Amino acid sequence: MPNNPPEHNPRPRLMLVCALLATATTLLYAGTLQAPFVFDDFHSIVDNPEIKFSRLTLANLATAATQSHASHRWLPNLSFALNYLAQGTNVIGYHLVNICIHFLTGITAYLLFLSTLRLPRIRRPGLPAEEIAFLAALLWLVHPIQTNAVTYIVQRMTSMMTLFYLLSLLCYAKGRLETTSPGRRNAFFAGSLITGVMALFSKENAAMLPIMILAYEYFFIPADRHRKTILKGAGVAVFILALGLGWLFLGDDPFTAIRNGYQDRDFTLPERLLTEPRIVFHYLSLLALPLPSRLNINHDFPISHALLAPPQTIIALLGLAGLILLGSHLFKKEQRLASFAILWFLANLVIESTVIALELLFEHRLYLPSLFLFPAALTWLYSLPRPSRAQARAIASACILLLCILTWQRNTTWASATSLWADVVQKSPALARGHVNLGRALMAERQYPLAEQHLHRAMAIEPDDSRAYLALAALHNEQKRYPAALATATAALTKKHADAANIRLVMAIAHLKMRDIRQALAEIDQALAVAPQSTDAYTAQGIAFGLAGRPRQAEEALRKAIALDPRNGHAYLNLGITYDRQQRFPEAITAIETALASGNADQAEAHNNLGIIYWEMKDYEQSIRHAQTAIRANPELLDAYITLGVTLEDMGRKKEAFASYRAAWSKGYDMPALYNHWAEKYLADNNRAQATLYLFEALKLSPDHPQTRENLARAAALPGNR
Repeated sequence: MPNNPPEHNPRPRLMLVCALLATATTLLYAGTLQAPFVFDDFHSIVDNPEIKFSRLTLANLATAATQSHASHRWLPNLSFALNYLAQGTNVIGYHLVNICIHFLTGITAYLLFLSTLRLPRIRRPGLPAEEIAFLAALLWLVHPIQTNAVTYIVQRMTSMMTLFYLLSLLCYAKGRLETTSPGRRNAFFAGSLITGVMALFSKENAAMLPIMILAYEYFFIPADRHRKTILKGAGVAVFILALGLGWLFLGDDPFTAIRNGYQDRDFTLPERLLTEPRIVFHYLSLLALPLPSRLNINHDFPISHALLAPPQTIIALLGLAGLILLGSHLFKKEQRLASFAILWFLANLVIESTVIALELLFEHRLYLPSLFLFPAALTWLYSLPRPSRAQARAIASACILLLCILTWQRNTTWASATSLWADVVQKSPALARGHVNLGRALMAERQYPLAEQHLHRAMAIEPDDSRAYLALAALHNEQKRYPAALATATAALTKKHADAANIRLVMAIAHLKMRDIRQALAEIDQALAVAPQSTDAYTAQGIAFGLAGRPRQAEEALRKAIALDPRNGHAYLNLGITYDRQQRFPEAITAIETALASGNADQAEAHNNLGIIYWEMKDYEQSIRHAQTAIRANPELLDAYITLGVTLEDMGRKKEAFASYRAAWSKGYDMPALYNHWAEKYLADNNRAQATLYLFEALKLSPDHPQTRENLARAAALPGNR
């Protein structure tokens, strides 16, 4: 076995490569640090109670790893739990980890490419292995297709798996090429085994790793006395691993499990198998022409129903066969890197693109399969008699620059949930999911009419799916259309994919707003029966008990919510309100300040409640500061104008107080009704002067207000004046 070619002080060169790859990664992805949680981020991170704990213990880590939604993906689940422990739902930390993983994967790809290009079966006179390895790693790193695996937070599962997958293959290659030290060779093989297991517990796609290690051995490693033993042992290992993984992920009856997976899909197994060859060529087209206008987080790809429906189906099948034959031909012609790149691309798509009832197409699935296409293409380019090496370098550099521009453009789409789902709706207008998620995003931005349009569009596309109904019911609650919310939520319960716990919570909120506390508590009980670890259900229960005048039960429910999610700012906010009702002011302030620190509580609501508490404590300066902060945070929070006005009035600053009340009136607050409420209290106390003051202010706002006229007559009838 020949040794690797001698290297002259490789460390500075590697440091330079790391610096350049880090710079490229940082420049392209730094603008995505505020990109919001979207799509599967919610059930894997935001709404996942298993990753939410306040103390770092082995039991908590084990729960996070193995009890989360993707229960076999231990390492990504652990990383999400540690992110949550550090920063809650602040997206910056999650994005930083994703970006670091992408950079480390790029470095590993460079080292793997370099090791491969230096192998005797690949090495050619005059072929600059280091240059090609660096440019290939950079091309892969900056390609726009990778945004779906990097900017999309939950796809850390894909990028983490790829990092360990490549490390395992690299360690194997290093071990096979090590001839001078048995200890180093065994250490590399041990590293390959460890990182291979880590890849497997990052994502199931890593099941292809043993096969790709065998392929790498067969394609690139010169035969020696160890070859036969390695192939036999690895073959047995692959067989055992395949049986073990099949049992682990598909159970005792994998065929039934695969068939049952299609019950909730709008395509059958034969249709999936007919469609995927077209998707393979669509993937290749995205790699070749990755314009932002062609990239999409959720494609609506037409299904193939027969060989000629559509006609592209049979063409794609023939093309796939031709691609396999091309790989075989290139292998025979000793163009092994190109042949291996084809095998790598197709083999690493097998798990997600054949029989398992997954969705048809996602761009993040190209993160690993695309990898070896880049060194293969550059090796071909540099091997041509023309262009010259300098020209080949210029072509590669121009491609890198163009890809950087396209990646930066694509990442701007991730700036907000609204921009991302508007992009999906534009490119996939017949996809109900796109309209539902855009509706939710618009609702979060209080664009209620536009949100309602998209939700109705989703219902028209998929009238039997509950998700649009649930989102519309929540929207009706925001619009204070509570009977409509209840009717829509009731309809949602009868549809497919009904999320009974969240539907019941939406109904509970509607009943709470209508002050039907008994029915709200009944709905919450039903939600908890379905989802006993729902922190949102316990929070709603705490609110309901508080409104019912049952502070101890309210506190108990809110404490349960916080135990399930120690960073539940909404629960802390309502716990503070519960303490305030009991005049436990220091505890109330602490709870609400904790809510503010969590980052996921309504900042305006929290500051307004602090304003109320400080007003009750007669700390008027603090009350004013918090009320004004609430107004700046949300100018539409009308209660904050009342808090500010009441505080100013108690300080004797009546002119400013009534200006604040008028501001609330101008934004829709029913000030005449409130003035009359206050006036009636003073009338009951025979305080005609103060009652009349409020009633005249009500007349200024609404001269024909009948209740005001009636109360003025009552005031005039009072004897004397206080």
